[in-house]
Amino acid sequence: MPIIDAFNTGAVEIKQTWLPDLLINYKHKRVARFDRCTTCHLGIDKTQPGTADVPGFAHEQLISAAMQTPSEAPQATVAITLRQMDKDQDGLISREEATDDLRENFGQFDRSEDGSIDRDELTEGYIEQHYGLLLADRGMLADDDVTVAGVRPESPAAKAGLLAGDVLYRISDVEITDKQLAHRYLLDSVRWGEPISITLRRGLPHPYSTHPRLDLFVGSLSPHNINDFGCTICHDGQGSATSFKWSSHTPNTPFEEGEWKSEHDWFNNHFWEYPMKPSRFVESNCIKCHHEVTELEPSQKYREPPAPKVVRGFNLVREFGCFGCHEINGFDGPHRRVGPDLRAEPNYFAAAAQLLTVPGLNEQEKELAQRVIAHPEDGESRHRLAELIQADASAGEGDSSQRRFGEAAYKLAGMVGADTDTPGRYRKVGPSLRHVRSKVDFDFLYNWVQEPKDFRPATRMPQFFGLNDHLLSAHQPTARGEAEHETGSPDGGGETANNGNHKGLHEAERFEPVEIHGIVSYLLAKSQPFEYLGRPEGVIEAPSAERGEWLFETRGCLACHKHEKFPQAREDQGPDLSRLGSKLRTPDGQSWLYSWLRDPSRYHARTKMPNVFLEPIRETVKEGDNARQIVTDPAADIAAFLLASQGWEAKQPPRVDETAVDELAHQYLTGSGTTRVQATRYLKEGISSSLASELAGDEVELVVGEGEPITIEHKLLYVGRRAIAKYGCSGCHDIPGFEDAKPIGTGLADWGRKDLSQLAFEQISHYIEETEAGAEHDIYAAVKDMDPDKGYFIEQLLAHQREGFIWQKLRAPRSYDFKKTENKTYNERLRMPKFPITPEDIEAVATFVLGLVAEPPAARYIYEGDARQQAIVQGRQVIDMYNCAGCHTLDMETWEFD
Repeated sequence: MPIIDAFNTGAVEIKQTWLPDLLINYKHKRVARFDRCTTCHLGIDKTQPGTADVPGFAHEQLISAAMQTPSEAPQATVAITLRQMDKDQDGLISREEATDDLRENFGQFDRSEDGSIDRDELTEGYIEQHYGLLLADRGMLADDDVTVAGVRPESPAAKAGLLAGDVLYRISDVEITDKQLAHRYLLDSVRWGEPISITLRRGLPHPYSTHPRLDLFVGSLSPHNINDFGCTICHDGQGSATSFKWSSHTPNTPFEEGEWKSEHDWFNNHFWEYPMKPSRFVESNCIKCHHEVTELEPSQKYREPPAPKVVRGFNLVREFGCFGCHEINGFDGPHRRVGPDLRAEPNYFAAAAQLLTVPGLNEQEKELAQRVIAHPEDGESRHRLAELIQADASAGEGDSSQRRFGEAAYKLAGMVGADTDTPGRYRKVGPSLRHVRSKVDFDFLYNWVQEPKDFRPATRMPQFFGLNDHLLSAHQPTARGEAEHETGSPDGGGETANNGNHKGLHEAERFEPVEIHGIVSYLLAKSQPFEYLGRPEGVIEAPSAERGEWLFETRGCLACHKHEKFPQAREDQGPDLSRLGSKLRTPDGQSWLYSWLRDPSRYHARTKMPNVFLEPIRETVKEGDNARQIVTDPAADIAAFLLASQGWEAKQPPRVDETAVDELAHQYLTGSGTTRVQATRYLKEGISSSLASELAGDEVELVVGEGEPITIEHKLLYVGRRAIAKYGCSGCHDIPGFEDAKPIGTGLADWGRKDLSQLAFEQISHYIEETEAGAEHDIYAAVKDMDPDKGYFIEQLLAHQREGFIWQKLRAPRSYDFKKTENKTYNERLRMPKFPITPEDIEAVATFVLGLVAEPPAARYIYEGDARQQAIVQGRQVIDMYNCAGCHTLDMETWEFD
């Protein structure tokens, strides 16, 4: 670099890595990267002698130790005694001033020309004598750092784990700022015979330390060596900068930000669009190249997890079914992969199931539909079924009376026969609701939709209703805050806000029960018949809950499910089955449970639950001296055990407010393009059946027969259908009538690069000020006293950064409507529900989503692996999907010894 070299005094050599194939997007052009990070980070790739991947200079960390003290105070060794002997206060003690025992040891220490000895030197001599600890004259990086120069083997210091180079950071919870303070707390303020607690700073801070994972990054033998990958492709930042403040480092906490501002003149450079990821999000960029994500889990070669947080975030997105609303399309066209791909599989099986309800199907068509339901990947059966039904449409052209089917059937056939170049791979995460009437009653379903965790505290289903904290006034108490309803803590912003929105709260209290009534009414009305399995012949024993409990434990149920009878069970692949008897209260519900246990796919073809072959068991039992043959039904026994668990009672649903039903239905109608006059007429008279063929939307629920009046049931079905579409219920559940529904949320494939101006922060700063600032009403001052993680995110939120936006969106999703609902209709409000996730889960999900940038590097950098590695990744995905590790040991236990 001739120009830069011309201004270089020679004190610093500019080091540069040129990466011509790793381009950076400057909007008008993509240009090669120049990373000059090693100008300062000189030791980033240094290894210990004789090793290829052991860091030469470990990064600084705090280590706690306990060092044993002598059983009694050594004579004349404590600092106060030495100070008393130092009559001239000059730090020197003469032979005459010394006590007898000191005089005996004078020869061990260097003396001045007049025969006196330095008091500090004498003190350190006794520290070395009694602790085996030798302190350096000054620190390596800061003169006042009290640094360990050496440790005598088998000494108390050695047994406590102290090493040369350690800095004494705290002794007995007192910060050590100089050697005199260390002397005092090692020799003076000591309870002799008891261990003293020491906190050590071990290693070197940036920029002096080595990368901690040389087996993975930077090292010459690593898969990401520095000459090929550089630094900024993983870390972001301004790689061409040659000073700290222009490199766009990002602090990890508010405290670190304060340090950087005072020590390095740090500032947030808004003009650089790719600031460095803070350490909490450093793993997010892994998915630029590792699109399957699964390959980032521990492997035979890399036992230590390469990127545990981003993998956890990926798994949470997968398990909670976020892709049901927020499609993550990892493809740009049929062949170009741009990132992780999380999309629901094509809805072939649901379309085929709905076709089975159409009158007029012949036996061949029914058989093909059943085959598509069981095997939607069978393209030949799909195409044949679609051809047969669409042929009927062609045969009836010009004469509709010749057709066997209506337009709905032809539309379903088109869905069954449709192909896509890059179909999604993930099943919907919720249970099928196609036959829900065969399972539960109205009261349970109402309570479940209203608040899922009331019945099942550990459910994954999110909360849609009752998230109204952002609408409450200061004088209105709340029992369940939006952000605290899952954690039980106001940490999530659950405190009541001032200046509440009375219109918004009034509408929520009126319309939410109507929506729940409508949803439940629709699901039960559209539920399709389900044929329960009969009991096998030859079973002579009545069902036994006692036998069922034993079978539940021994047949592998605990590999996926929790139950209150087995508190040691921890797996959560399936739901917690405690209190199931309170859910399945009807005879139909109990018959459903038996059928489900015998053959889960009979009820839901795409369920992940296996058929565990609960066939009748023949055995011989002894009764005194006699023995007899019995036949038991294990499915009936397990059902008896599960149904015996109760302890929950459904609350009585409120009566329907018919005026509120009309108002909400009117809003839905006018919002979809119907005039106000028409909407009023439809709700008063219904829609004539003669117009039914012209209706393409949800208004079909308002169609009435000639001369028939419209009823509240019609209106509830309409409201329910609109509410299901509004909240995206079909993103997780198979629901009749929603076979062609699309995801309702924002696509996330490139959210990590989404322009900040497109994020609707709205009045969130005011919401945070009112809920988090406390009595002083200064949120910026309050941040300093917060937990560092929470403080970091609130700072990012107030600064309108995407890290803060997603944190608050996951923590209290409706809070962005604060002071906005006064000018919104009820159906224009934010709809995202609150998921039952912890703060750690939120950060993991944010790590994954922030890595979705849809900017893959050149093809040679994208991880693909050889055939064996690809098979391992695909196999791991199948294992994760079906929870094979719940029953089978896939890895032997490992033990680590310090």
